[in-house]
Amino acid sequence: MQHDGFTSELIDGHRDRGCVVCGMREPAFLIHLHHMNPREKKANIALIRLWPPEQAAIEVAKTVPICANHHAILHHEINHDGGGMTLPQLCEHIRAKYPHTLMSSPRDA
Repeated sequence: MQHDGFTSELIDGHRDRGCVVCGMREPAFLIHLHHMNPREKKANIALIRLWPPEQAAIEVAKTVPICANHHAILHHEINHDGGGMTLPQLCEHIRAKYPHTLMSSPRDA
């Protein structure tokens, strides 16, 4: 049984919240969903489209929306400087270190 419609709506609704660093919402294909705790990640979001709706919702709830640019920066910072930081601390760190990447007003993470 295919659940693509429900899962697509679920993912799109989560992306509509906008990037946790800069607030960017469009274009939607540039908004990624980042797993906050990689140890709890069961699958890449792109692979859950055939999952039952309840399981898809659980996996999406483990993520935060982040624009492609800040997603790359986030992973760079986790690997170099911010491995012990919480998500709000990382977002603030990125805003302070890379202010030129902010396309709109910063959001609270």
